[in-house]
Amino acid sequence: MSNSIPPLISVIIPLYNSEDYIIEAIDSILNQTYRNIEIIVINDGSTDNSSFLVQDLRNPQIKLINTPNYGASKARNIGIQNANGTYIQFLDADDLLSSNKIEEQVKILESNSRIDLCFCKTIVFTNSSNKETNQEVNSEIFDFEFISGIELLKKLLGINNRVFMILPSAYLVKKEIIENAGEWDEALTLDDDGEFFSRILDCSKTVAFDRKSTNYYRKFHTTNSLSQRIGIRYMESEIKSVLKKNSIIKKSGSLLELNKIKQIQFSLLKYKYYKELDKIDFVNIDSELNLVGGFEVNILPTSKGRFLMKILGAKLYFVILKYLR
Repeated sequence: MSNSIPPLISVIIPLYNSEDYIIEAIDSILNQTYRNIEIIVINDGSTDNSSFLVQDLRNPQIKLINTPNYGASKARNIGIQNANGTYIQFLDADDLLSSNKIEEQVKILESNSRIDLCFCKTIVFTNSSNKETNQEVNSEIFDFEFISGIELLKKLLGINNRVFMILPSAYLVKKEIIENAGEWDEALTLDDDGEFFSRILDCSKTVAFDRKSTNYYRKFHTTNSLSQRIGIRYMESEIKSVLKKNSIIKKSGSLLELNKIKQIQFSLLKYKYYKELDKIDFVNIDSELNLVGGFEVNILPTSKGRFLMKILGAKLYFVILKYLR
C-alpha cells in the first residue's frame, strides 16, 4: 500500500433527527488515521437541525444527500449507489469508531485477496467520556483470526445454543461483495441489518477479526430509533428476516445444522412475541418448533424461567405467562 494510492473508503451514514450526535459521529471519521475517505450522509427527511449541522461543516470529504423519509435501509442503498470506494463502512449517526478502525481493517483486507470482510469488537456505551469502561459485546465467540463467512453466520445464528450479533459499523466490506449479495431489503423494518449481513457473510470466502480497533455503539439512542419501536409490522419484519437467514443455512449447511439453528431462532421469536404470534398468517412458529425438537429452554434469560418451563412444559408455560403479563 505504501507504494501505491491507498484504496478509497466510502463511509455511509443514514441520518434521521440525530442533531445531538451526528457531528461526533462524523468527527470519529475525520479523525481516522487512514486518510483516503469519502463520507456520504443521507439525510432521510430529518425534521430537526441534523442536515444543517452537516452542511455547515463545509468539508469537501462530505457529500450530503437530502431525501424524503424513506427509511434507513433505502438511505443506505442510496449511499451504496453513490459510493466510489473499494470498501464500504456503514456508520449510524449516533455511533462512533476508534481512530485506527479503518486503517487496521484496510491493512488486513489488502494483505490477502481472499479476505472479503473484516470486523472488530463492539463496545456499548451511554457516555462518550468513558467508552472504554463500558460493556464489550459477544467477545467470547471471537476466538479466531480467520473464518469462512458461512461458518461465522452459523455461530451468530445459534449453532452452539447461543445467538450473537456483530453490529454493522464493526464491519468493513468490499463493495464488490455487496454487489454480489444485493442491497439492503427495503421491505424490512426490523433486523434488516441481520438479514443484509447474513447475505454478505454467505458471499464472503474469508472473514477476518481485527483485534486492534473498536466500534462504539450508543445504547440510548434518540427517541426516533427504530430499535425502540414495537408493533405487528416490526414483528413481521423480524420473522421474515429469520426465515431468509434460515434459507441461507438450508443451502449451505447440513440438515442437522439447519434444524438446530431453526430451533434456536424460532424459540427466540416465540419467547419475544408469544402474545402476538397468532396474528401472523405466513408461518406457524409452534408448528415449526414441533418439527425441530420443540422449544429450546436454554434460550430463556433466567434460571427460574428455565426451571419453570422444564416443570410445566412450553405450552403451559406460555399460557401462564400470557395470564400473568
